[in-house]
Amino acid sequence: MKRIFLLFLILILNLNCSAREVNPKKITLEESIKITMQNSLDLRSTEQDIYKSEVRISQAKTGGYPSFSGSMYYTRIDPVQEISVGDRKTPLGQNNQSQGKVTFNYNLYDGGRVTNLVDATTLLSQATFCELEITRQNVLYKAISSYYDVLKSKKLLRVAENTLTTTIEQYNISRDFYEEGLVAMADVLSANAQVANTELGLIKAQNGVELAKSALNDTMGLSLTAEYDLVDNLVYKPYTVDLDYTTELAYNNRAEGKKIMYLIGAAEKQIDVAKSDRLPTVNFNFDYILFSSSLFNASNSVNATFSASIPIFDRGLTICKIDEAEANLEQAKINLEQIKKAIALQVRQAYLNFLEAAKTVDKMKATLISAEQNYEVARLRYQEGLYPFIE
Repeated sequence: MKRIFLLFLILILNLNCSAREVNPKKITLEESIKITMQNSLDLRSTEQDIYKSEVRISQAKTGGYPSFSGSMYYTRIDPVQEISVGDRKTPLGQNNQSQGKVTFNYNLYDGGRVTNLVDATTLLSQATFCELEITRQNVLYKAISSYYDVLKSKKLLRVAENTLTTTIEQYNISRDFYEEGLVAMADVLSANAQVANTELGLIKAQNGVELAKSALNDTMGLSLTAEYDLVDNLVYKPYTVDLDYTTELAYNNRAEGKKIMYLIGAAEKQIDVAKSDRLPTVNFNFDYILFSSSLFNASNSVNATFSASIPIFDRGLTICKIDEAEANLEQAKINLEQIKKAIALQVRQAYLNFLEAAKTVDKMKATLISAEQNYEVARLRYQEGLYPFIE
């Protein structure tokens, strides 16, 4: 009984596997895009860049916060230095010297360095969000392109299969005619050569399908050998495109331009950061001595200090930093102009390619109808012995 149950279970599993092979899962374009977005390593990598940019903002903000620290030391001195006053000698401390203290430090004024640095880092973070949108659009485009490449390769495979069927049909006709003595052997050899060439075309088309499927699997983050059927929605529909409107739309919506604008803002803030090195800084420091064996700092004592520093001469370092920041700003502005020109060129190229494709569809439809009619006429005339095989 147990063996019968095991055999029945194996039979069910084999039937399920066969069913999956015969009827693989169907995937729509929307499902393909969803899978791609979930598995995209490019998106995950860019998301990590966003996380790092947000951490950098937090790092920049810490410059404006107060700091607390604790310190302790122990020193063994032998012999201890002494000071003589007349015949009396007074030691300056003890052999074993130690001290423990807690320090509070706060920067009261830094010339706006921290504020500008936080603003610059925030703008750079916004630029990273734009980079995420750029990556998302690229992944989306790749998913759609890969999906349609598979559909296109399958249609080309169908063409190759139909061509092979036609050439085999012509070969059979030529062979029958030769056996009846109606045509020369050259017709049979020519037809056989056409069959061989068509078989090579079929092999190439089959390989094209497998390559396209592998590329789509890679795009979706699946196994390269994953099997499924795509829902064929590759249908041409006439569509009207206005070049000026489309170009303006691209200027306003493309994340590349927005990213450069954030980079320009960050470069401006970096100039202010560099200029802050020219300004004075004011600090407040508070030390609480927990214990001390020093003559100069007693236990449970307090030291409070206000300090200010004014840069006088830094060997031209600040000027160099400002010049570098200004150069970065000019470079960002140049990049913005380059991005605008690139967007306009891409839109125009896509527009012209679209017009060419639309015109090609109409022309190819007419060519296809004419070719089918000419082929049918030539085939019938050859069968009647009116045309040579080459026709």
